[in-house]
Amino acid sequence: MSLIKREPRKFRSIEPFFSDRFFDAFWPSVSGWAGAEGEAAAPRVDIVEKDNSYLVTADLPGVSKDNIHLSLEHGILTLEAHVEKEDKEEKEGQLIRSERYYGQYLRRLDLGSNASSEGIEASFKNGSLTINIPKLKAKEPETVKIQVK
Repeated sequence: MSLIKREPRKFRSIEPFFSDRFFDAFWPSVSGWAGAEGEAAAPRVDIVEKDNSYLVTADLPGVSKDNIHLSLEHGILTLEAHVEKEDKEEKEGQLIRSERYYGQYLRRLDLGSNASSEGIEASFKNGSLTINIPKLKAKEPETVKIQVK
């Protein structure tokens, strides 16, 4: 199982210094959390490999269940989601700063050829998406007796 490599980012040499979410508001393209204008953001994920399955948990704050789209093709799990900006009018006061993310989320994970498309289960609760992907059962090697003539 491996992650699909993203495009090289600017400031790669100093990127480790900006891994804290504090910097997302200032340098979103460096931290990778908030997508730059017109780009999809990559949600944070946890991936656990178990004996019989993969367990993927993704943070999707502000997303509704209807705006999540999942697919598995050739062992690649694609997670797409959309957060719509609220249209609300400020009756008293003026909005000074807005740090919440609105737009597209996109993440592709290469789970390998042993990820099964049968029996995948996904649940979404409190902004956290959990996906359980079963593994294909490994074929037992066959022993064939060869008769010597």
